[in-house]
Amino acid sequence: MKIAIVQLQPEFPDFWGIVPAPRYGVITVTNALAQVGFNVTAYVEKLVRYGEIKRSAREADIIGFSVLSPNAERTYALADNMRRIGKKVIFGGSHVYYFLEDAMQHCDYAVLCDAESVAARLFHAVAANQPVDSIPAVAWHENGTVRKTAPDPQAQRYQGITNLELIKGYPESIRRRKWTGWAPVVFQATRGCPFHCSFCVTPELFNRQFYVRPVEEVVTDLKDKLRYTKDVYFVDNNFGGNLKFVHQFCEELAREGIRMNATAYVRYEFAHHPDLLDLMRRVGFNRLLVGIESFVDGTLHDLDKRQSFAAVRDAIRVFQKHGFQTTGTFIMGVGNETPETAVRYADVAIKLDLDYAFFFVLAVYPHMCPEFMPKERTFLTEFRRGTGHFIFFFPQSIRPSHLQDEMVRAHLKFYSVGRIASRLLRGRFKDAAQLVYHRLLFLRLRQHVNRYLRYVRNLEADIYDGDQLNLEALRHKKVPKLASYH
Repeated sequence: MKIAIVQLQPEFPDFWGIVPAPRYGVITVTNALAQVGFNVTAYVEKLVRYGEIKRSAREADIIGFSVLSPNAERTYALADNMRRIGKKVIFGGSHVYYFLEDAMQHCDYAVLCDAESVAARLFHAVAANQPVDSIPAVAWHENGTVRKTAPDPQAQRYQGITNLELIKGYPESIRRRKWTGWAPVVFQATRGCPFHCSFCVTPELFNRQFYVRPVEEVVTDLKDKLRYTKDVYFVDNNFGGNLKFVHQFCEELAREGIRMNATAYVRYEFAHHPDLLDLMRRVGFNRLLVGIESFVDGTLHDLDKRQSFAAVRDAIRVFQKHGFQTTGTFIMGVGNETPETAVRYADVAIKLDLDYAFFFVLAVYPHMCPEFMPKERTFLTEFRRGTGHFIFFFPQSIRPSHLQDEMVRAHLKFYSVGRIASRLLRGRFKDAAQLVYHRLLFLRLRQHVNRYLRYVRNLEADIYDGDQLNLEALRHKKVPKLASYH
């Protein structure tokens, strides 16, 4: 029995495309299957050409796809091709959770939770052509309808040391790239987040729980990965979700003399623990990604971020004082966004002296529509635009085309030629190279956005009075959208 796990690239440039690595779930699912004896290999399009992926999928008996909205349509096409020649297809990933009815048109089974917790049971059942209705958090076809089971709140996540050799081309890519650029190992010590921000998909995906791996296991796993590279990208949703764990983990790394160049996602509260920040720097954490989201406190309240902009600003200063590079993320289009606020994002990021910044447009998922964004104000027609860089809703106090334009402008202003030249003059050549890479990414994105803007301007033409949305006009307008948003 041969299994292929496949992750395809999105059609449009996106934030994750900067990281030359597979999604962490691809690593753990592949290892969970190998752990129980399956002959399994993962194929990630960042690392392997599409032609090889297609050939390898044809040789497999069962194919598992990692599906995110930006790569959904390309994944559907390949999955349909494989099903036509008799292959069994299983989907997993956040897209499947939110768009199950749509996804099930292109697969035989779907996983609706962290897939490694049920992967072994599901793939065994599919291989043996047995029923799957006793397996938690899966969906399947039965008598022309889609059936699904409830998740198991006590589900066991993957335990053990992951083997990166199961990911085709990944170790080779790290070894090849580490001399010419950034080639991190993606790694995870905890999963989920104790906070439940209204815009975030994490709480729903992980059943509003926060999981912590045993410290000893995490250290052993990390030591195994450091034989490939010192660059480690922690993809924990909130690395500071359990401060006791972080203390114990970093103390153990310090005791063992482990050093790395690590990146982690944190909230502003981390700045309240200077001793821990010093310890993290000592073991090699050198970049922190902070969810700033907005510089308007009212917007932060709408997002349920439980933070003020002043608190985040002060925290970033503390992080920088301790020697961390800082990256900030922002979400545009929330609440009462106006032309006056939309134009300020890049300036705020520059004033904060961030090393890197990313500006996203609010992504409206179906589950949040009733409470956060009325469905009548959405117009998503293609999953491939769900990268966080394309607008698909009508803001209240700014035209969507204006907001879309400002998102790209903010990136190009932040990653400006002048800022790149400044890094070069100060001898920070690696930083300058990274800024160049980011600028090129968003120049590519701008080409796609400019074509999309023609569609958005046509759609908004008769439903705005100046910059104000006319809800009555919107109610009388037939707005195209995916079935999930009707």
